[in-house]
Amino acid sequence: MKHAKPFRAPLFERLADDEPDQHADLSPYWHYDVDEALRSIRTELSQLLNTRRETIQNLHPLSVIDYGVDDWSAFAATAPQQQRRIERQLTEAIRRFEPRIREPQVKLVPLPGQAQRLGVQVSGTVVGHETMLPVVLLAPHLETAVP
Repeated sequence: MKHAKPFRAPLFERLADDEPDQHADLSPYWHYDVDEALRSIRTELSQLLNTRRETIQNLHPLSVIDYGVDDWSAFAATAPQQQRRIERQLTEAIRRFEPRIREPQVKLVPLPGQAQRLGVQVSGTVVGHETMLPVVLLAPHLETAVP
């Protein structure tokens, strides 16, 4: 029998207690359906992309101390070379800190009516289920488009 909620919730979401005064744990083994899993991934990506870290000079593989992304406010985001650098850095951060997205691909995209800002398009395959789910997430709001 297939589980109606095939995606297992990440550890920190299982440890979080939204109702600490409730003594009985009604969901000892948390599982998510597709919509819940995508919401969880969007939340994690939003936290990752909005967390700034100290600039890393690629001297070592990323660790939990390196969670987040560099501050690019001083970069010329319209320069193609800088865009590729940011895309590579975002891809590596997602690969390291959001393992539910296999083979992430990041593309900076123009935001309509906002010449000095770029959005982030993340695509890849969501894992955690016998059938991998292709997904595209668009930031700044991280809407989901499942092809």
